[in-house]
Amino acid sequence: MMLQIGYLIICEDITKEQNHVLIQRPLSIIEPINIPGNFSFKIAFSMFENLKDITTKNENILTITFTDPKGNELLNMAPLTIESNPDEHPEDKRMRVGEADVSVNNLELYNEGIHILRLTLNDNTKEIEIPVISKEKQVN
Repeated sequence: MMLQIGYLIICEDITKEQNHVLIQRPLSIIEPINIPGNFSFKIAFSMFENLKDITTKNENILTITFTDPKGNELLNMAPLTIESNPDEHPEDKRMRVGEADVSVNNLELYNEGIHILRLTLNDNTKEIEIPVISKEKQVN
């Protein structure tokens, strides 16, 4: 078994304090001041793999895309390689778990509506739908 995706969240910021990762202000909606306009956010996600099923070193490929309601790709990050080596852990470990985050700065948004953030790690894909609407049109 290769690395799999655990959780996938967009948020305002991520900080690390001692042995804790703090996800600050998870976003249920993206609200730029204007559309078209720019918006910055962070993508937080976790990864895991069962060490019992691994016999060799693995090379894992991670891709991230963000598309608008019209199907236009607003973000298509170059594939990242994540290496995992089960030999680095003692035999009594059964599972390897990790967390990561990616900053998206000044992403240009051209349309309101439901956008899709898709994260693919090997053959495992998770996606979330994110409403995008300008602040001036937001109704509380």
